[in-house]
Amino acid sequence: MTLISLFISGDTSNILDLIPQTGADLFSFDLVQLEQVRNAMGEKVRLVGNLPPNELLDSSHVDVRQKTSTIISEGIVNPRGFVLSTGCEVPIQCNSEKLDMLIRLGKESAYNFGW
Repeated sequence: MTLISLFISGDTSNILDLIPQTGADLFSFDLVQLEQVRNAMGEKVRLVGNLPPNELLDSSHVDVRQKTSTIISEGIVNPRGFVLSTGCEVPIQCNSEKLDMLIRLGKESAYNFGW
């Protein structure tokens, strides 16, 4: 089965109600609060997101862990599913330890929630 993924960069809060009409199976977003996206389309579309990429550059390991944990807790309850990701491209200067942490936390959550 082929899934269609849609990514729209920027603030999409004013068009969230239109996203399910595109036929996309997954919606990857960046500058909108995950809770707002989930409330707008959680029954219809799997969500992908949304740690801001600059967090991997500018934030401490503790901040990345806290923000990633918050994203997971808000996304994991989405009825159609959730994929932990950055909100956009991963910067080439990214601290690889922070990226590894993001991936590890996502995997741990998947196991903890029985995915």
